[in-house]
Amino acid sequence: MFLINCSKHLDSHIRPHRCREPGCKFGAATAKDLKRHALSHGFIDGAKVYYCPSNDCDYSQGGKKPPFGRMDNAKRHISQIHYGWAAEPVLGTYHK
Repeated sequence: MFLINCSKHLDSHIRPHRCREPGCKFGAATAKDLKRHALSHGFIDGAKVYYCPSNDCDYSQGGKKPPFGRMDNAKRHISQIHYGWAAEPVLGTYHK
């Protein structure tokens, strides 16, 4: 048990999962962290994305700005920008 926890802890320092994007030197402790980082380089066709439910918003489907790659970021946007809204983000699929 101790060795497993120690190994996990060491990965947070070593960051063995490396980004393969040319020129990017990002390292992550876990594969999940690396997958989350990959969204910063853009979406691939067919990726799950979230849109703002407000049709007047730049982050809505067909809006001027790109969608959110994570539901928590879309929810934060809704609560901070559209104060008082109870609507959930709109799930979609990214297409270039």
